[in-house]
Amino acid sequence: MYRKVKTAMAVFGCVTAALILSIHSVSASAADGSTSPPVAEEIQDIESGGAARDPGMEESGTGSGTEEKTSGSGTEEKASGSGTEEKAANSGTEEKPRKAEELLGEIDWDEMAAANVNSYVNVRKKASTKSDIVGILQKGHAVKVVGTKGSWTKITSGKIKGYIKSKYLVFGKKARKKYMKNVGVTGTVTAKSLTIREKASKKADRLGSVKKGGQVTIVSIKDNWYKISYKKSSGYVAAKYITADKLQGAITVKAYRKMQKEEYGCSKGELDMLAAIIECEAGGEKRVGKVAVGAVVLNRVRSKRFPNTIARVIKQKGQFSPVGSGKFSRVLARGARKDCYEAARAALKGENPVGNALFFSAGRGKGRQIGNQHFY
Repeated sequence: MYRKVKTAMAVFGCVTAALILSIHSVSASAADGSTSPPVAEEIQDIESGGAARDPGMEESGTGSGTEEKTSGSGTEEKASGSGTEEKAANSGTEEKPRKAEELLGEIDWDEMAAANVNSYVNVRKKASTKSDIVGILQKGHAVKVVGTKGSWTKITSGKIKGYIKSKYLVFGKKARKKYMKNVGVTGTVTAKSLTIREKASKKADRLGSVKKGGQVTIVSIKDNWYKISYKKSSGYVAAKYITADKLQGAITVKAYRKMQKEEYGCSKGELDMLAAIIECEAGGEKRVGKVAVGAVVLNRVRSKRFPNTIARVIKQKGQFSPVGSGKFSRVLARGARKDCYEAARAALKGENPVGNALFFSAGRGKGRQIGNQHFY
């Protein structure tokens, strides 16, 4: 009996000791707050992307910690504020040139057409070659398309409305490309005399100047400067002294005549006629041979032996065989080649390799030989 009681008391003492040890352990854990969750929950937290992450860590990541420093007063703010980018913007070194085309305003080129000729095409009142000419559309210039009628395109351009043969036009994107290549963006000088500089800076070297009313071709826009075409190269002018011109379209016959006379000293279409006869008579010759034919025509205009206008000299009966054969009319209708126009302009400006010669003929003969022709 005594042994049983002693054994029971020993067991009771062990249990009591274990219980006391357990209580102390729990108390210690509660005191430092480090109770470990079950292993299964730890795995679950990892799989869910850390849904039970310490909120202190999250605040550090998205609040006032590293990211805030980057997007606040740190690196990014410096870059976008008073640092490198602002300095670059002020000095103009980072701003890319903008296209000059934006000066034309919004244009729906899908509704436009441009003259695909070497010189000009007529705008007629009705869809017929026998109809009155109400306007002139020069090479590359653009008009709005409002309809079609057979082989004709109905157009409108300012106050001019009429028809143009469709075969002499290009449309849509091709019209835009044609316009920008042949006409581009032009502007008129408003200052008394506008300086052209080598770079977009008042301190840049001076290349030349343009007088008030003069026209320039604008290539691009940079800050407050326009880059313009100048003597087979380019230069810069202050944008505030240039008024950008609107889209160049059809003009009246009267305006075209005036322009031709002011520029070349000849009446409407005479430049075109001179270029056409040069192509017919010297299309295969070198430049000097082309200019020579133009010079002969102009010598006749000045001579008392011949009519006193380019048109009458060329159309004088029995003088130029391409006129009688119909070749001249065909070339005139489609427009002469670019090189023949250049030769015609050169002759009109006084270039003359044949002296006072009034005649020329192919093959051997008297006078000065230029290429395959003799001038006398």
